[in-house]
Amino acid sequence: MPLSQEKADRAIEAISALQVIRDDYKDVLVVLDYVTINDVAKHEIDSDAGQQADEILTDDELEGVLWRLGKHANSAETSHSLLPAMVQYALDDHERRETL
Repeated sequence: MPLSQEKADRAIEAISALQVIRDDYKDVLVVLDYVTINDVAKHEIDSDAGQQADEILTDDELEGVLWRLGKHANSAETSHSLLPAMVQYALDDHERRETL
């Protein structure tokens, strides 16, 4: 079920507030880690062509990347550092399914 515009706006507001907190307290706050579905969708997969993940992956595949990132919460890596590998995994899986 898609989010209402009000909830989407509130989510964006919360993300902005969290980014400010993360920046202001980066020397002491080490547990705040988040990635949004928009971060996944807009992840640049081909810097030469400027191609983004949402140009190839379906909505379900994008949500799958976000779900896999969530499973790594509280690990030694941050979501942003894991994002490129997770998107590449989804792209490889997408290509594999297309060739079957």
